[in-house]
Amino acid sequence: MWRDYHNESSLNAHLHSIMCCADERDRVQKKTFMKWVNKHLIKVRKHITDLYEDLRDGHNLISLLEVLSGVTLPREKGRMRFHRLQNVQIALDFLKQRQVKLVNIRNDDITDGNPKLTLGLIWTIILHFQVCAALCVLVLCCALPPCSVHCFVLCFWVVYMARWLLPVDLWPGPPHKRCLTSRVFTWFNKGSMKMNQ
Repeated sequence: MWRDYHNESSLNAHLHSIMCCADERDRVQKKTFMKWVNKHLIKVRKHITDLYEDLRDGHNLISLLEVLSGVTLPREKGRMRFHRLQNVQIALDFLKQRQVKLVNIRNDDITDGNPKLTLGLIWTIILHFQVCAALCVLVLCCALPPCSVHCFVLCFWVVYMARWLLPVDLWPGPPHKRCLTSRVFTWFNKGSMKMNQ
């Protein structure tokens, strides 16, 4: 289970490779989440270039939540640290009101640009507003007959959204069974065959 390191340099090399993998994962998450945020902020003619820096004052975070929820939120106009903290707190309070569980994320973490907690906050927002909506649609699909055209369209949309949100290597199951699209089409075709018999 544990590797036997013969000397300190091999241990250091192994730790360095682990850190490089973690840094690469964080870089990919940051880029992916920033694209997702910009996809929604474009609706209010806003754009961010750095996920950690551009959410620090709370304005873009509030704008994102307004776009996703359709609710107008108050905001502080000033540029001092107090105003930034207050804007981020408005966003966090709004999420709490919607029963979004925020674990160890405080307004000063986001205002200070904490990378891990900023990524965690955006992932929580994605889960609440995007994945939960897709799951609700999937539940609705399951209530429809499998051969229904509406069911097919809804399932295809869910597959599209899931593929856009989650890289293939994060999908469950062995690699040859990761094609979510083919699984949905198989399910749809089985239902069609049953209805035709």
